[in-house]
Amino acid sequence: MVEAGGRGDYARMALMLSIAMAVTGAIAILGVRDLTRHAGFRMPDQKDHSFIEDVRVSMRDRDFRMLVLSYLFTSTVTHLFLAALPFYTEYVFEDAGLTTVLMGAFLGPAVIAGPAWMRISRRTGKQKGLLTCQAIFIVGSLAFLLGETLGVPATIAVTVMLGIAFAGLQLFAFSMLPDAVAAAGAR
Repeated sequence: MVEAGGRGDYARMALMLSIAMAVTGAIAILGVRDLTRHAGFRMPDQKDHSFIEDVRVSMRDRDFRMLVLSYLFTSTVTHLFLAALPFYTEYVFEDAGLTTVLMGAFLGPAVIAGPAWMRISRRTGKQKGLLTCQAIFIVGSLAFLLGETLGVPATIAVTVMLGIAFAGLQLFAFSMLPDAVAAAGAR
Protein backbone atom coordinates (compact mmCIF):
# COMPACT_ATOMS: atom_id res chain seq x y z
CA MET A 1 0.00 0.00 0.00
CA VAL A 2 2.94 2.31 0.51
CA GLU A 3 5.15 0.99 -2.26
CA ALA A 4 6.04 4.43 -3.62
CA GLY A 5 6.54 5.76 -0.09
CA GLY A 6 4.82 9.06 -0.79
CA ARG A 7 2.68 11.00 1.65
CA GLY A 8 -0.49 10.13 -0.28
CA ASP A 9 0.36 6.41 -0.11
CA TYR A 10 0.62 6.56 3.67
CA ALA A 11 -2.57 8.62 3.89
CA ARG A 12 -4.47 5.96 1.88
CA MET A 13 -3.03 3.23 4.08
CA ALA A 14 -4.03 5.13 7.22
CA LEU A 15 -7.56 5.64 5.90
CA MET A 16 -7.96 1.97 4.98
CA LEU A 17 -6.60 0.81 8.33
CA SER A 18 -8.77 3.24 10.29
CA ILE A 19 -11.89 1.96 8.49
CA ALA A 20 -10.88 -1.65 9.18
CA MET A 21 -10.22 -0.82 12.85
CA ALA A 22 -13.55 0.96 13.24
CA VAL A 23 -15.48 -1.93 11.66
CA THR A 24 -13.72 -4.64 13.66
CA GLY A 25 -14.04 -2.59 16.86
CA ALA A 26 -17.79 -2.21 16.30
CA ILE A 27 -18.11 -5.95 15.69
CA ALA A 28 -16.22 -6.65 18.91
CA ILE A 29 -18.45 -4.31 20.93
CA LEU A 30 -21.60 -5.88 19.52
CA GLY A 31 -20.20 -9.35 20.19
CA VAL A 32 -19.47 -8.55 23.83
CA ARG A 33 -22.93 -7.05 24.30
CA ASP A 34 -24.47 -10.15 22.76
CA LEU A 35 -22.29 -12.40 24.91
CA THR A 36 -23.35 -10.54 28.06
CA ARG A 37 -27.00 -10.82 27.12
CA HIS A 38 -26.95 -14.54 26.26
CA ALA A 39 -24.25 -16.08 28.46
CA GLY A 40 -25.81 -15.22 31.79
CA PHE A 41 -23.18 -12.78 32.99
CA ARG A 42 -24.31 -10.73 35.93
CA MET A 43 -24.54 -7.05 35.13
CA PRO A 44 -23.08 -4.82 37.86
CA ASP A 45 -25.43 -2.83 40.00
CA GLN A 46 -25.71 0.64 38.49
CA LYS A 47 -25.85 2.22 41.93
CA ASP A 48 -22.43 3.21 43.23
CA HIS A 49 -20.78 1.69 40.17
CA SER A 50 -18.43 3.64 37.98
CA PHE A 51 -15.70 2.97 35.48
CA ILE A 52 -13.21 4.92 37.60
CA GLU A 53 -14.00 2.81 40.65
CA ASP A 54 -13.61 -0.37 38.60
CA VAL A 55 -10.15 0.77 37.50
CA ARG A 56 -9.20 1.61 41.09
CA VAL A 57 -10.33 -1.78 42.37
CA SER A 58 -8.54 -3.68 39.61
CA MET A 59 -5.31 -1.74 39.99
CA ARG A 60 -5.23 -2.56 43.72
CA ASP A 61 -4.90 -6.22 42.80
CA ARG A 62 -1.21 -7.10 42.44
CA ASP A 63 -1.75 -10.00 40.00
CA PHE A 64 -3.87 -7.89 37.68
CA ARG A 65 -1.47 -4.95 37.92
CA MET A 66 1.53 -7.15 37.05
CA LEU A 67 -0.34 -8.71 34.12
CA VAL A 68 -1.29 -5.28 32.78
CA LEU A 69 2.27 -3.98 33.13
CA SER A 70 3.67 -7.09 31.47
CA TYR A 71 1.26 -6.70 28.57
CA LEU A 72 2.01 -2.96 28.32
CA PHE A 73 5.75 -3.56 28.01
CA THR A 74 5.32 -6.55 25.70
CA SER A 75 2.91 -4.65 23.48
CA THR A 76 5.29 -1.69 23.34
CA VAL A 77 8.16 -3.92 22.21
CA THR A 78 6.15 -5.75 19.55
CA HIS A 79 4.70 -2.54 18.17
CA LEU A 80 8.10 -0.87 18.10
CA PHE A 81 9.40 -3.88 16.19
CA LEU A 82 6.64 -3.53 13.61
CA ALA A 83 7.15 0.23 13.36
CA ALA A 84 10.92 -0.19 12.89
CA LEU A 85 10.69 -2.90 10.26
CA PRO A 86 10.35 -0.57 7.23
CA PHE A 87 13.35 1.46 8.39
CA TYR A 88 15.37 -1.69 9.04
CA THR A 89 14.76 -3.06 5.55
CA GLU A 90 15.44 0.33 3.96
CA TYR A 91 18.61 1.25 5.83
CA VAL A 92 20.15 -2.13 6.69
CA PHE A 93 19.34 -4.13 3.57
CA GLU A 94 18.64 -1.13 1.31
CA ASP A 95 15.56 -2.97 0.02
CA ALA A 96 12.21 -1.42 0.93
CA GLY A 97 10.44 -4.30 -0.84
CA LEU A 98 11.73 -6.60 1.89
CA THR A 99 9.31 -4.89 4.31
CA THR A 100 6.36 -6.74 2.79
CA VAL A 101 8.18 -10.07 3.02
CA LEU A 102 9.13 -9.53 6.67
CA MET A 103 5.64 -8.29 7.60
CA GLY A 104 4.22 -11.45 6.06
CA ALA A 105 6.86 -13.55 7.81
CA PHE A 106 5.83 -11.98 11.12
CA LEU A 107 2.04 -11.84 10.81
CA GLY A 108 1.44 -15.06 8.86
CA PRO A 109 2.84 -17.41 11.50
CA ALA A 110 1.23 -15.30 14.24
CA VAL A 111 -2.17 -16.07 12.76
CA ILE A 112 -1.68 -19.84 12.69
CA ALA A 113 0.49 -20.43 15.81
CA GLY A 114 -2.29 -19.96 18.37
CA PRO A 115 -3.41 -23.61 18.55
CA ALA A 116 0.17 -24.79 19.12
CA TRP A 117 0.61 -22.33 21.97
CA MET A 118 -2.69 -23.50 23.46
CA ARG A 119 -1.42 -27.10 23.53
CA ILE A 120 1.87 -25.94 25.04
CA SER A 121 0.05 -23.97 27.73
CA ARG A 122 -1.92 -27.08 28.73
CA ARG A 123 1.34 -28.97 29.14
CA THR A 124 3.56 -26.31 30.77
CA GLY A 125 1.16 -23.65 32.04
CA LYS A 126 0.29 -20.17 30.83
CA GLN A 127 2.94 -18.35 32.83
CA LYS A 128 5.78 -20.54 31.54
CA GLY A 129 4.38 -20.16 28.04
CA LEU A 130 4.34 -16.37 28.36
CA LEU A 131 7.88 -16.31 29.71
CA THR A 132 9.03 -18.57 26.87
CA CYS A 133 7.47 -16.25 24.28
CA GLN A 134 9.05 -13.22 25.92
CA ALA A 135 12.46 -14.92 25.88
CA ILE A 136 12.06 -15.87 22.20
CA PHE A 137 11.13 -12.29 21.36
CA ILE A 138 14.12 -10.88 23.24
CA VAL A 139 16.60 -13.27 21.60
CA GLY A 140 15.05 -12.73 18.17
CA SER A 141 15.16 -8.98 18.58
CA LEU A 142 18.82 -9.13 19.56
CA ALA A 143 19.57 -11.11 16.39
CA PHE A 144 18.57 -8.04 14.38
CA LEU A 145 21.60 -6.26 15.82
CA LEU A 146 23.71 -8.37 13.47
CA GLY A 147 22.26 -6.33 10.61
CA GLU A 148 23.09 -7.38 7.08
CA THR A 149 25.63 -9.97 8.30
CA LEU A 150 22.61 -12.01 9.41
CA GLY A 151 21.54 -12.20 5.76
CA VAL A 152 18.06 -12.11 4.27
CA PRO A 153 17.13 -15.81 4.69
CA ALA A 154 18.17 -15.84 8.36
CA THR A 155 16.40 -12.51 8.93
CA ILE A 156 13.22 -14.01 7.49
CA ALA A 157 13.62 -17.10 9.72
CA VAL A 158 14.12 -14.93 12.81
CA THR A 159 11.08 -12.86 11.84
CA VAL A 160 8.99 -16.04 11.55
CA MET A 161 10.09 -17.03 15.08
CA LEU A 162 9.16 -13.56 16.33
CA GLY A 163 5.73 -13.93 14.71
CA ILE A 164 5.22 -17.29 16.41
CA ALA A 165 6.27 -15.77 19.74
CA PHE A 166 3.96 -12.79 19.11
CA ALA A 167 0.98 -15.15 18.86
CA GLY A 168 1.87 -16.62 22.25
CA LEU A 169 2.40 -13.20 23.79
CA GLN A 170 -1.16 -12.26 22.83
CA LEU A 171 -2.73 -15.58 23.74
CA PHE A 172 -1.11 -16.00 27.15
CA ALA A 173 -1.60 -12.44 28.35
CA PHE A 174 -5.30 -12.43 27.48
CA SER A 175 -5.92 -15.97 28.73
CA MET A 176 -4.34 -15.10 32.10
CA LEU A 177 -6.77 -12.23 32.62
CA PRO A 178 -9.71 -14.45 33.73
CA ASP A 179 -7.28 -16.31 36.01
CA ALA A 180 -6.28 -13.04 37.68
CA VAL A 181 -9.94 -12.05 38.07
CA ALA A 182 -10.86 -15.46 39.53
CA ALA A 183 -7.95 -15.31 41.99
CA ALA A 184 -9.00 -11.81 43.06
CA GLY A 185 -12.59 -12.99 43.50
CA ALA A 186 -11.42 -15.89 45.67
CA ARG A 187 -9.46 -13.47 47.88
